[in-house]
Amino acid sequence: MTINSIKIVLLIFVSSIFLSCNGQVKSGHKQTETKTPEIGKTVSELDDQIWRIFQDSKGKYWFGSNGKGIYYLDGNKLKLFTIIDGLVSNTIRGIQEDINGNIYIETPDGISKFDGKQFTTLKAIKSSYNKWKLNPTDLWFGYNANDLYRYNGDSLFELKLPRKDLKKAFGIDTLISPFDSNNPYEVYGVDKDKEGNIWFGTFVAGAFRYDGKSILWIGEKELSIIPDGMGPGIPSAPAVRSIIQDKEGYFG
Repeated sequence: MTINSIKIVLLIFVSSIFLSCNGQVKSGHKQTETKTPEIGKTVSELDDQIWRIFQDSKGKYWFGSNGKGIYYLDGNKLKLFTIIDGLVSNTIRGIQEDINGNIYIETPDGISKFDGKQFTTLKAIKSSYNKWKLNPTDLWFGYNANDLYRYNGDSLFELKLPRKDLKKAFGIDTLISPFDSNNPYEVYGVDKDKEGNIWFGTFVAGAFRYDGKSILWIGEKELSIIPDGMGPGIPSAPAVRSIIQDKEGYFG
């Protein structure tokens, strides 16, 4: 091989290395440009209709409004997230957190998951009775379900509570107004007791307790129809929205 031939080979080799390195630099440059944009709007005050307040594992506060979105307070910085940012609805009915720090926002139109950067909407899977399980890390939701949802971190299962004879127990005919256009078993409140059992408060079907093996129905008339006979859809309706256990083990 002549000297000129060697020079040509070296020139080609050096050129290929240069182009390769240049391509890597450009590739790395592109990676820095694909940064996820920050969402939410900085605001100076809360809406005057806050329905839910939640403190997450980092000590930050979340405020769910009745139609204006959800507020996030980090120190002195207050941000507002709405449907513009990917929230499924601006009407907030519940706020929870999983073991990984993801925030779940419950609304009448679905459940939004926030991973710290963006919102995604959970898709429900209609489930048979055998999908009932009680894992310590499960999250439970009531709004927007026919009855309720169980979320195991991967899938959102839509579950049904056992049907009872509400006419015999409460004197309720679910086929007439104001019951005919609503689901009597719709869950309004979800609470966990000291033993880890899950309690569900419903629209007019009373309360239920799930211990991981069976479902107990609390069919007291006071949990469905108040003494004057008024029912759901009326301001004085007694839908079970919360179940609380005191230090003695009693429930209210």
